[in-house]
Amino acid sequence: MTGLAKRELDDLAHQLRQSRNALRGLVLEKVKAMDEENYNKLAGQVHDRGEESVATLLSEINISFINKEVAELGEIEDALARIRNNQYGHCEECAAAIPLGRLQANPLARRCLACQQKMEDLYGAKDATPTL
Repeated sequence: MTGLAKRELDDLAHQLRQSRNALRGLVLEKVKAMDEENYNKLAGQVHDRGEESVATLLSEINISFINKEVAELGEIEDALARIRNNQYGHCEECAAAIPLGRLQANPLARRCLACQQKMEDLYGAKDATPTL
């Protein structure tokens, strides 16, 4: 069981469900918009390779935004599952309680601040270094 009071946990779950619903609506809007002005329509209007490249880029950007939002939906679902399984509010690395303030600021938090900083130090520097 988490160190959070039932009311705090209920409030966080409510916040997560609201975020989930908003994101679902946004994804649905973007998918509908892509349907309306799909790549074929955009490409059919272009007259040279430069314009075709712009049409392709716009299409890929839309898909990237949708993928990011779908990934966030997955994180929200994971957080809601942790709440249901009484695993929410504890660091996945050290099992310490995650402070309420951190969870209110970021309800998707999986780690305490110290473990999150260690992870970012470890993997952040690696990601910043280009490799071949």
